[in-house]
Amino acid sequence: MNATPSDVRQFHDHSRHWRDFRYVYPVISRRARGLSIGINLNPDKRCNWNCVYCQVDRTAAPVVEHIDEQRLFDELTCVVGDATTGTLWREPSFVSTPHGLRLMRDFALSGDGEPTSYPRFAEILDRLLRFRKACGFERLPVTLFTNATLLHLSRVQAGLALLSNATGRVWCKLDAGTESSFQRVNASRYSLEHCLNNIAALGRQRPIEIQSMFMVYDGAPPPDEEIAAYIGRLAWLVEQGTRIERVQLYTIARPTASQHCAVLDDDALERLKLKINAGIPALNVESFSGAT
Repeated sequence: MNATPSDVRQFHDHSRHWRDFRYVYPVISRRARGLSIGINLNPDKRCNWNCVYCQVDRTAAPVVEHIDEQRLFDELTCVVGDATTGTLWREPSFVSTPHGLRLMRDFALSGDGEPTSYPRFAEILDRLLRFRKACGFERLPVTLFTNATLLHLSRVQAGLALLSNATGRVWCKLDAGTESSFQRVNASRYSLEHCLNNIAALGRQRPIEIQSMFMVYDGAPPPDEEIAAYIGRLAWLVEQGTRIERVQLYTIARPTASQHCAVLDDDALERLKLKINAGIPALNVESFSGAT
């Protein structure tokens, strides 16, 4: 299990709502190991997955329908300024953050939907990279959280090319080994095979990471046959030449929109990690208990 303390309160608060900001939100991320500056490209809550574990309530009407890009970068300037001057750590929600986690670790394209679905994805990335350079944080990673559904589109690939030429990371979702489990957990009009093919295609071009959510659903942990199928999918990706830098295994850390989901215990996550290591020894696998 990852050595970072799991009882840090901020790990369990990844709200996209901070001050009166619409698009930018600072969080303490366990997987990033410090301050992650989130950029929400989907304030309209539109997503081509409908994950049972998602914390976003899609039944409520969105406050914001369209992105004001200038306001987004004004908010980004403010958050970066507060983080570098120390003002952020005096705020009630951050004042108890352990000093070892008070480090800016990345800019994260995440939020309330699939970031690559934003029509100006490449343009936003280009501006973000120029902003990062102007701030003197050229070595600070830009992390893209993606479900991989749209990685085949030329406009998305234009943005991915920018990430490849910078300090960029792509974290691809893979929560299932079978199509039936994929549809139960992620509920998409896209198929698991489609997503896997996109992950493999990107992973042959550049290193990626796999992030996988495992949970108790309707009182039961993932069955052995599903775990075996999931490991089989990882093995297939490796066989296809996918460069997987790390597999992140994690479980629920915050309230979900569905009442069917519950936290998978640490021992179960650790057993899954050992099974992957046994089946695919070359993979770097980390598990994170109850916090991301």
